[in-house]
Amino acid sequence: MISKKAELEYGICSENELSADDSKVLNAARQALKNSYAPYSDFHVGAAVMLDDGEILSGSNQENESFPAGLCAERALLGYVGANGGNRKIVVMAISAESEGERRDVTPCGICRQTIVDMTRRQACPIKLVLDSAQNIIVIDNAAHLLPLSFNFDK
Repeated sequence: MISKKAELEYGICSENELSADDSKVLNAARQALKNSYAPYSDFHVGAAVMLDDGEILSGSNQENESFPAGLCAERALLGYVGANGGNRKIVVMAISAESEGERRDVTPCGICRQTIVDMTRRQACPIKLVLDSAQNIIVIDNAAHLLPLSFNFDK
């Protein structure tokens, strides 16, 4: 048997250590929380991306009465970018969450991780990921590294 190892390298920083662009995208994700619809879980998530032309787009999670069915902020936003983004590429994505009025640590769920990986393949370049938390910010240079054994429908 051949043994392999997957590792994730990421940075932990304070908000004032972020680049100006990363900070803008993170603030947009925090603003997107206001449009979250999460009456069942009270876990509000906002996501934002900066496209390669500098435009920032955002999305939020949307629950429905057949909870836990709903749409994560990341997938809502990536679906919008895929449908309306043209040939523009996502440079950075930020995600922020809160519950009971307090900021929470957040990472994409498994379905969102696969969707992000698919987008990186689709646009043929990595997406930097900025994850908000109650204490520090986590920065991952290539979001696809969150899912090392991702599904790949090889044509």
